[in-house]
This record gives sequence, structure tokens and C-alpha cells, in this order.
Amino acid sequence: MKKTKLLALLLAFLMLFSSVGVFAEETTQESAQMSYQLSAEEITLRDNIAEVLKDVEDGWTAFDMAAYSALPDATVSMSDDINQEIINACIDIATSYTATASDRARVEIILRSLGVDSQELYTYNSNDRVNNAAALANADHTASGHYAAPWILLADMQGNVNLSDVQTDALVEILQQNSAGGTFGYEWDGVQYPDPDTAAAVLAALAPLYATNNEAKALCDEILVAFDSMISESGSFGSANSDAFVIIGLIAMGNNPADMRHPVSEASVIDGLLSYKNETNNGFTFAGNDNFMATEQGFRALVALSQYKGQAFNIYNFSGKEVIPGRQQIIEEIPGTDTPSVPEINKITVVLSIKPDNTYWLESMSVEIPENGTVYDAFCAVLEAVDGISATGAENGYITSITKDGTTMSAGSYGANSGWMYSVNGETPEVGMKNCVLTENDEILWYYYREKTTTNTGGSILGGGGNGYGGGSSNTKPAKPVKPEISETPETPEVSETPEVPAFNDVINHWSKEAVEYVVKKGIMNGVGEGEFAPDKKLTRAMLVTMLYRLSGDTADGENEFSDISDGVWYKEAAVWAREKGITNGYGNGIFGADDEVTREQLVVMLMRYAELEQLDTATGEGEFIDDNEISDWAKYAANWAKNLGLVSGREDGSFDPSNGATRGEIAAVFMRFCENVLK
Repeated sequence: MKKTKLLALLLAFLMLFSSVGVFAEETTQESAQMSYQLSAEEITLRDNIAEVLKDVEDGWTAFDMAAYSALPDATVSMSDDINQEIINACIDIATSYTATASDRARVEIILRSLGVDSQELYTYNSNDRVNNAAALANADHTASGHYAAPWILLADMQGNVNLSDVQTDALVEILQQNSAGGTFGYEWDGVQYPDPDTAAAVLAALAPLYATNNEAKALCDEILVAFDSMISESGSFGSANSDAFVIIGLIAMGNNPADMRHPVSEASVIDGLLSYKNETNNGFTFAGNDNFMATEQGFRALVALSQYKGQAFNIYNFSGKEVIPGRQQIIEEIPGTDTPSVPEINKITVVLSIKPDNTYWLESMSVEIPENGTVYDAFCAVLEAVDGISATGAENGYITSITKDGTTMSAGSYGANSGWMYSVNGETPEVGMKNCVLTENDEILWYYYREKTTTNTGGSILGGGGNGYGGGSSNTKPAKPVKPEISETPETPEVSETPEVPAFNDVINHWSKEAVEYVVKKGIMNGVGEGEFAPDKKLTRAMLVTMLYRLSGDTADGENEFSDISDGVWYKEAAVWAREKGITNGYGNGIFGADDEVTREQLVVMLMRYAELEQLDTATGEGEFIDDNEISDWAKYAANWAKNLGLVSGREDGSFDPSNGATRGEIAAVFMRFCENVLK
């Protein structure tokens, strides 16, 4: 018996020193063997991507380039002007009263990487100090959910937020409750779909806590075990994006990614990442096509691998970087300065027209765009070249309005389903403007579809995408059985009555895939642009009332009584309709709160009120959630109603979790059940 205990203690002792090498000695022969050396080809790939990304005005890209610039063999860096543009944008978020904890965490990480003190931020021509770190420290972290939790912890790592032990423990607990055995996945129809991206982000966030926090240690160990079951024969975790996150998480823990291998093929996760390298050796692909997000995140992993020398390295940790106060500045070109030479890019010529009615605002204008450019590139080229024409929404992947010499045509101006659409060579593409690749001499027509009568005939208006699926949050309503009349203009292409549902890159293996395809085909929801649906992004109040508005097929005839909703915003009609029909009265005092995340109790209340509007039976039987005492009195009946109808089943522990938000994927599933089981 004593021998057994002695052996157990010895085994535990050995396991302690052979586990994750976060605190491995820096000078041992063993740690030197654990390092990873990029090959010459991998270094070339890394540097080629840096050349591509150095001019991209994107916060995470600026972060990546800051990490890359710290390498002794870095070949390029971002310009001060682009970094300043990123700082300007971050300060905009920091000063926004609608900024979420997730938003502020992102700002915290990016600003620190750029050498900016998040505690001392100033808007244009102002000496009023803004403290993003304090705002994040005081935010309600538990309401942000487990997707935001690792980023809040990574933001705290930068040194300014200073979360308390109680706050840190609460975030770790949120992650534990949603770990799904270390996979952070979802179950759908009895099938478990892992989420290695989130699991790896959690690994990076908890690495500093591994030696001091037992709960964090247990969760990290659980994730590492789960990784063994997720890796495929090619070494991949499903995409370049996922592989990149896994590599970064492993390195943060001090583990060599080259040792994360498939048990049969012995392909490593690094092999998996490199299998997505594009043919021109300057990016990564997703679903066989060059993809910016895959390239940006794959680049981050290559930079982390460059820094890995056998000891733990967390690419997100810029706490040692010196910082100065951040001020918004207007970026202007300095007269007389020489423009740096730009490598020659192959270009093509395309033709673009804008036709709001029977006359043209712009007819057959030829513009040059880069080879493999998109409708978005062509449209932006026209806006730059032509005086008197402007537009809103293009940067988001859909056009909400176009203005010509003071005359504006906006989505919804001529009927609830009116708006801008585009065709290429007389055909309506099935992708959004940012994903529609053009070839030489293609002809693009932007035309405005008007409803001819006040009768709601449905239809699928894009606000910029193809077949209603290219835009983000537009005024698109569900397709009705009656095919809409499109335009009196013979050149206008017909809209397909039942368009194919686009293949979203981020739902291919997601648990909500069936529900997403259902609501998109119904016209209740759209993608967010660039071939993505964002199933794990939280839904806002504006999005929810828009979905109900589309489902109703009604038109909004009332007056806008919300002081925080201005004319021209995409959700105005839906919010006016929702107030008019008693779906929601907002927060009171004329405040709607469009950008606030929808809480789960707000969701079921609005859904039940919609059912009442449709004169459906809303009687409910017995059946409470275990956290019924936490549900607001005004929402308890609706929560039980939704539970009894099978619209919501609650969390794994039987709780309703009333104050937490719901993701776009979760909402898609609720609406599919509502349509199939309640509306029928």
C-alpha cells in the first residue's frame, strides 16, 4: 500500500515537470531542441505577406505588423500615417457609449501594440482625457459571454486594465462553463462541432495563469487533450484561420506546434497551416480562394513561430512596450513630398453605369481596377474619379444610398423593398459586391428597384449584394410567393424568385449551418459581407426588429419617436414598425438602443409579442428554468412560453441565462423553430 502511494506521488511529481512548458528553463539543451526554425520558404512567405499587409488600414493588421516589425529580420513596416488612422479609429470606439467590453478589449490590445497609452486618449482638438482601460475594467464582463472573455483577459495582459482577482476568476468560470470538454463547440442534432479558434484563444489568454490558478490550469490541460481529437490527417484543424489560432495558443503555453501531430499521418498543425498557402506565395486561402482573414491570421502565426525559441511566447503581450498618450489627428498629404514607388500591378478595364430610373446618372464609364478586382473596387474607383456622385454603405459590402448632385436615392425610399441592386453583364450575381470578381470588359449596372404599388410583394433587395445576400444589415424582407415586378427599364435584370443560398465560409462546419441556410433562404437574415455570416457574433436590437419586420411583410407607416434613430439608417423602418405594432417600446425616454446586444429575455418577449400580433396562441403551461428568479418579471411568462414551444431549451445546466446576449447562429435556430413549429 505504501509503495503504491509512493509511486503515485512520484508519478505526479514527474507529470508536474513534464507538463506544459510555460516556465521551462531558458538555457537547457532540451529547450533548444524544442524551438522551431522557419525554413527559407516560410520566411519568404511571411515577408511577402508583410508586403501585402503593410498598407491595409485594419486594427488587427496593424497589431500583426507591430509584432512583425519587432523581428530582427523584418523587411517592411506600416507607415506612421496608417498607424495614426488606426489610432483615430480606436479612439472613436473608446469614446463611444455603445462600445462593448469586447470592443474595448480589442482597442486595448491594438493601442498597446502601437505604443499608445489607453489611459490617456484625446479626441480631435480636445484635452478631455478618455480612459479606455478604466472603462473596460468597469464593464460588465459576464454579459459579454465566453467569446469575449479570452480577449478581455488578453487586454488585461497589456498592463492598464488591472482586473481584480474576483473579475479574473469570473472570466475563467465563464470559460469553464462553456468549454464543452475543451472544444468550445456546439451540439446540433446530436453532433458535436468543435470550435478550435475559441479554444486556442482561451489557451493564449490563460497561459499566464497556468502556474497560479488551478481552474485555469485544468482548463488549459483539457483544451490540449481536446486538440488531439480535433487535428485532421493533414494536420489542419479545419482552416488556415483555425490552424493559426492553435499555433499561437500552443506557443503561448510554451509548447512546440511542430509536436502537435496527427497520430497516423504525423502531419503537424504547421503542415496544416502551410497546406492553405496560395500559389503566389503571398497569402492563405479559405475554401480554395485567397482570403484576407486567413492571410492576416496565418501571418500572425508565422510571426509567432519566428519568435518561438523553445520558451513560452505570447504574441498578444505588448506590456513591455513604452507608451505615449494617444491623440486623434487629421492625416493630410504634405505638399511637395515624393510619392514612393509602387510595384506594378496588372490591371483590367471594366465598365460601370448607375441608373436610378429611366435615365442614367452615369453611363458606361470605363475604369481600371487590379486584376481579380471586385465590383466593390470598380464602384470605389468610380466614386474617386467622378465629382458629384457619392454613396453610403460600400465599405460594409452593401449600398444603402447613392447621391448625385444633391439628389439621394436610399434603400426603402420608394417602398419597403426598394433599394440599389447590381448586375454584371446582365445577370444578377449570387455574391456580394466585395466577393464578385470581375474580368476584362465586364459591364456592371447599378440600378434602383422601386415597388410599383403599396402592396407588399416581397422580393429580395440587396442593398449591394447579389440576390439579397451580399450586404450586411439591409432592409431586405423575406421572399413572398408572388414574384415582384422589378422595373420598367428593359435593361434591368430579373431577380430570381428563389435564389440559391450562398455558401458562407464561417458556417461550413458550424452547428447552426442548417438554421442559417433556412433563415437566409427565407430572407429573414443576410450575411455580413465577404462571404461570411458571423454565426458567433452577438445579435443587436436593430438586427432583431429587422428580422421580425422582414418576417411580417408589413410596411412602416408611423412616425419615428426614437431620439437615437436618425433618418437614413438601415433599421429605422423596422424600429418604427416594431414600436407601432407593440413589439418594443425601447428603453423609454425615446431611446431604442439599436447597437445594444439583444438579451435572451428581450428576445423571447419580442418573439411572443410578434406571435400575438399574428393572432397565434400564446398560452403557456407549467415549466420554469432553474434561474427563474433571475428573469425579469416582464419576461418570465415569455421565457416559459418559448421553453414550452421548444424555441429555447436553455443552457446545459438548465438555466435560461436571461441577461446574456444571443449569437446570430442561436437566433437563426430560434427563428427556424418559430417558423416551422409556431407559424407553420
